Amino acid sequence: MAAGTVEADFVCARAGEYAVAVKGYSKPAQKVYGVAEIKIDGRTVGEVEVASPNSTQFAVGNATLSKGPHTVALRYTNDVQKDGEDRNLYINAVGFRAQE
Repeated sequence: MAAGTVEADFVCARAGEYAVAVKGYSKPAQKVYGVAEIKIDGRTVGEVEVASPNSTQFAVGNATLSKGPHTVALRYTNDVQKDGEDRNLYINAVGFRAQE
């Protein structure tokens, strides 16, 4: 993923508190991995360093969602290409798990 933001619409089937996670990996540069910021409906849920060269799940934070349509946005915040190194971020999925 190049620096920038991707968005997707989704429908929440049940209102409640949800743990938000991303699954992905990144290629480090200058010993720092790619960082993803997650927003839902324009509100920041959290930011996470995707610190693995293999696809892994990373917790981002919690979000309170109402039943119905929402928009999730993922922003790659620290893209860099310097001294022959190129940091890249690869996101496979954004997931939600209901909290009890």
